[in-house]
Amino acid sequence: MAISEEELLLILQQKFPNAKIKLKDLAGDQDHYSLEINDPSFKNIPLVKQHKLVNTALAEVLHSKLHAITIKTKHY
Repeated sequence: MAISEEELLLILQQKFPNAKIKLKDLAGDQDHYSLEINDPSFKNIPLVKQHKLVNTALAEVLHSKLHAITIKTKHY
């Protein structure tokens, strides 16, 4: 199970084209990431729903290629 940082960024950029995205491989194994995503579409959306939107965007890879990801969302 692994996904490159580039592939993960591409998925996120397609789903959140106006977002500022910071992605970090936490263990160097392309399997554990930390994500900070700052998107204007998150304005007035509760934090839990923001995280659900990101999880939905990653649903295809979340259980097949990606083992763990921590998510921090913001809006600007």
